[in-house]
Amino acid sequence: MQTFEDLICGYNLDFFKPILVGVSFGPDSMALLHRLISVGFKKIIVAHIHHGLRDASDDEEKGLRLFCDEENIPLYVHRLQSFKHLNNLEDRLRRERFTFFEKVYQQNQVQALFLGHHAHEQVETGLKRIFEGASLPSLAGMSPKTYIQNMWVLRPQLFDSKEFLIGYLKKKKIPYAIDPTNFEGPYLRAKMRSKMIPFLEEIFEKKLHGNILRFMQNMKELDGYLEKRIQNAIQSCISGPYGQFFPKEALDILDPFEIGFLLTKIGISLHETRARITRHLEKNDFGKKVEDQNTLAFIEKKGLFILKGELKPQLHFFDQPKKGWLSFWKGESGYFKPEEKGDWIPVIQVNTKCRKKIFKRYSEQKIPIFLRNFVYVLELQGKVIYEFLTL
Repeated sequence: MQTFEDLICGYNLDFFKPILVGVSFGPDSMALLHRLISVGFKKIIVAHIHHGLRDASDDEEKGLRLFCDEENIPLYVHRLQSFKHLNNLEDRLRRERFTFFEKVYQQNQVQALFLGHHAHEQVETGLKRIFEGASLPSLAGMSPKTYIQNMWVLRPQLFDSKEFLIGYLKKKKIPYAIDPTNFEGPYLRAKMRSKMIPFLEEIFEKKLHGNILRFMQNMKELDGYLEKRIQNAIQSCISGPYGQFFPKEALDILDPFEIGFLLTKIGISLHETRARITRHLEKNDFGKKVEDQNTLAFIEKKGLFILKGELKPQLHFFDQPKKGWLSFWKGESGYFKPEEKGDWIPVIQVNTKCRKKIFKRYSEQKIPIFLRNFVYVLELQGKVIYEFLTL
C-alpha cells in the first residue's frame, strides 16, 4: 500500500503554488494540515465548515483560527444554517461542504483540495457500499485522487490508521478536538463505528479493518484490469448528439461480465438494466429495446446504441451534405435547400406508398431497425424528397 509521501510525490504538485485543505479541527484533518506544512507546501489555504450542530463548534473554530494565525495560513470559514430536522442530513451537509470548497477553490485558483479521510473511513465506505449494492468500481472505496465539482480532490491519508494519526498529533503536540457525534447519535457512520464494526469483530474474534482494506485493494486491481479490457470498446465508441454507439465487433471480444462493467462505466446505474442489455447482446437478440427512467438502449446487428435524446435530424444546411445513418448519428447529416424549391417539411409518418419504397431502401442498406421508425424524412407537396439514413 502507498505511503503518505508516495502519494504526495505522485500528485506532481508545485510546492510554491496554492493548495486548499478542508479542516474540521478533528485529528484526521489537523494531522493532514501539519503533514502538508512539514513536507514543504508554501502556500496553504484552509477551509473550515462551522456546522452549528454542537456547542463546541465555536471552540473548534477558535482553536483552528489560532493555529492558522500561528502558521500564517489564510482561513475561510462557512457557517451552515440549521439542518437538524432535515431528512438525509449527512448527504445535505456533504453537498454544502463541497459547494463551499469549490467557491474557495476557484476564488484562489488552487491546484487541489486535500481532505483528511483515513483507512478506517475507507473501511466504512467499503462496507456501506457493499450493503447498498454498489457496482464493482465503487467497491474500491475512495480514491487517493479524484475529480469532483471542478476540483482535484486528494486524500493522501487513506492508508493511515486513526491510531497512527492521533499518535502523530500527540508526538508533535498539535491541538485537535474529538467530535462525539462521530461515535454516537443518529448518523449512519457513527452507528457503523460504535455498533456494527465492533459487533462484527466480536463475532469473528479478530480485527477486520486490515482484511476489508485488502479486499478493497483487490477490487481496485480488478477495476484496473477491467478498465484495460474495455479500452478498445471505449475507443471504438461513436458519439454524437443522439448518444453513444458501440460497434458489435468491439463488444464481441468482451465477456458478459466485462460488458456489464462497460455499461456501469458509461453511466447505466441500474443493475437490472445492465443485465438485460448484456443478455440480449450475449444471445445476439437483435432489434430489442431496453428502457428505464434514465436509459434508452437498442441492441442491433451493428451494435449497441445508447440514446440520450430525441432522434430529430440536425436541420441545418450543407452545400455538400453527408448522408448515411452513421453520418446522421454523428450529427453530420443535413440538406441543401435551394430557395426556389419552397418549404421542405420534416415528417415521420409518411403515406403507405412512400413508406414501402423508403423501407425497402432501408432494408437493402441494412439500416439499424430502430432508426427506421424514429428519423424524420423531408416532404415537399406530399412527396418524400429527402431522407437521412441511406447513402
